[in-house]
Amino acid sequence: MLMVLAAGCAQAQGVAPAVTPGAVPLSFGRAIEQARTYESKFQAAQASYRAESEILPQARGALLPEVSATANRTYNRLDAVFGAQSGQSLNYYSGGSSITLRQPLYRPENWSRYQQAKAEVRRLDAVLVTDRNRLSMEVAGAYLEALRAHAEYKSHEAQLKSFRAQAAAADRALPLGLASTTDRDQARARAELATLRLLQAEGKAADARRQLEKMVGVPASELLAPRDDDFDPGNLVADDLLVWLDKARAGSYDVRAARANLEVAREGVDRARAGHKPTLDLVAGRSKSTSESFSSINNVYYNSSVGVQLTVPLYAGGRVDSGVRQAVAQMEKAQAQLDGALRETDVMVEREYVTLQQAGQRLRAHTALVQSARQNATAAQSGLERGNRSQLDVLEAQGQLLSAQYERSGAWLELLAARMRLQSLAGEVDEKTVAQLDRLLVVPVALGGGAATAKP
Repeated sequence: MLMVLAAGCAQAQGVAPAVTPGAVPLSFGRAIEQARTYESKFQAAQASYRAESEILPQARGALLPEVSATANRTYNRLDAVFGAQSGQSLNYYSGGSSITLRQPLYRPENWSRYQQAKAEVRRLDAVLVTDRNRLSMEVAGAYLEALRAHAEYKSHEAQLKSFRAQAAAADRALPLGLASTTDRDQARARAELATLRLLQAEGKAADARRQLEKMVGVPASELLAPRDDDFDPGNLVADDLLVWLDKARAGSYDVRAARANLEVAREGVDRARAGHKPTLDLVAGRSKSTSESFSSINNVYYNSSVGVQLTVPLYAGGRVDSGVRQAVAQMEKAQAQLDGALRETDVMVEREYVTLQQAGQRLRAHTALVQSARQNATAAQSGLERGNRSQLDVLEAQGQLLSAQYERSGAWLELLAARMRLQSLAGEVDEKTVAQLDRLLVVPVALGGGAATAKP
């Protein structure tokens, strides 16, 4: 049992645990890539972006020349009656073809529609980036939660092994008078309670793993965790709150989308007001006609024309004024939404900043607990060699050390998750952020359970 506990301690101290031969652990970066090609909501968001962004070439087309061609051929039968005299019938074919070019010279509404389309595409870009950030944060949360739940499971597993070892040692020491029945009963009771907690932790770990696999579409039996020597908050909690607030107000994905939406609404006001303005087009064409009438059978006419066409709106029943009022109201709504997004972002940044600071404090506290538990384990081993400490004391101290190390691992993962959420609010979740987290997560971890049901 001491060998088992020592092996567990080595694993918690950064030694890579055994993984399945030939298997490649699922890195965080690869999990993100898998989710972008698998997750249905993001696939739908990308398709929606491609569909809605076609508004820009459509609006641009209204500013470019429009060329059309027509052709016709008609069979005609003419019956002529002259008073009481017999009539005369005439059968003939007529036809014609034409090509027309229309180039807008001055169309304010079309130009405003084009500017509004460009603003709309910028809004769609911001929405797509927001969806990509949502996906990245969901994958990051699921990935880190799977690791944290596994660390919690391993902590309870270490406690269970320690309590079972203590109970077994008490059973052996009881006939020799080196332990009391109270020691044995307490060890057994703690083992039973630890078994229950381990079962609960095992269920949580399994749920977290399934949630991650549901998002990425590939098995997540082996992940990558941080090294033991990376248990230092360092610059992760160094920035001031005001710095994060300024970053979020300028770069938050939701704020950027709200700003783009306001820009679309402003362009909509200009487009509505353009309904009062005249339009001017250049029109050119060439036509050919054959046998236009019965008096010009077999005659062919060619006609070429070029000119300008001016249209001045005089009265539209109040439709344009109503459209302007509607557009102004929509702009006011977009401004209110932007103000709300800024205020909500400030609140969320402050909340996540406090969470990050608390996570850093918890990590430092757990680091101190690990150091204390390591000193206690060393002292217990030395006391056993001198004869003033029992084997039960050694087993208990080693179990506490192993549990403390796994709890510190969970605190470190909570810190990373809090940092990711804060970066998301500041609009800093990108490929660079993913690469930074990938550099921290390098130790293979085989997710699994079953110790809760093992026999003592």
